Amino acid sequence: AASSTRGPHCEELPRAPTTMANNAQAIESLSQAIQNGSDDPAVVTHACRRGVSPNAVRRTGWPLLMHAVDCQKPRQAEELIKQGANIDLQEEGEGKSALFVAAWKGFLTV
Repeated sequence: AASSTRGPHCEELPRAPTTMANNAQAIESLSQAIQNGSDDPAVVTHACRRGVSPNAVRRTGWPLLMHAVDCQKPRQAEELIKQGANIDLQEEGEGKSALFVAAWKGFLTV
């Protein structure tokens, strides 16, 4: 069951259409793994080694780091940062950062 503290961008994601570029599919696959899996940082490491940028932006406009923070995955968020994620990268539209999301929700471990 989903935690009530999970944010609006941590919802069930539709499968990416097969016509999408491979990188877009890889970004969404990593996004789904962050959302639905354990907080295993190896998932992030593997995706980055396969070409997913740690600064990639999801279809929702949220960078992967914001998504990991929103989904309460501190180890994966830390691995994204180790892989080069820009902690100041902001979402498209509203301009919030991963740090903003963590502070807003009171996540001290993320």
